[in-house]
Amino acid sequence: MTVRAALIRGFDKRRLRLLLALFFLALAVPAAVLILEAFSQLKWEAVHRHRELAAELTARIDSELTAVIDAEEARSFADYGFLVVSGDPASSFVQRSPLSAYPVASPIPGLIGYFQIDAEGEFTTPLIPETGVAPVSYGIPPAEFAQ
Repeated sequence: MTVRAALIRGFDKRRLRLLLALFFLALAVPAAVLILEAFSQLKWEAVHRHRELAAELTARIDSELTAVIDAEEARSFADYGFLVVSGDPASSFVQRSPLSAYPVASPIPGLIGYFQIDAEGEFTTPLIPETGVAPVSYGIPPAEFAQ
């Protein structure tokens, strides 16, 4: 028997199929593991990207909110009254507070008015004059006062 005949006889169809199946299985298992790891990495990359975008959005909201709060905290306590003294305090020139205008012009969306609760627990707003004072005497027309 020649070597060629022995090789041909050693690899019959069934054995050749089994050998090829084992070969492709040996290639398919690492390829499947590699694909699963790639999908896992893509998932974690998306999570990381969303986390960075959320942190950036939070920082932007915080900076804008801090700027608005700083502007409001810079207001004087007296600005929250209906009447304020403007100019030189010795001259006692009294005028309506800038916060008493209606509708309210404010950089804060949805703001409909200002108010304060003083040390005695009294609620006051610069939108309307003190109780018992006619709004017309301050130049507030009845239609505006009704609003």
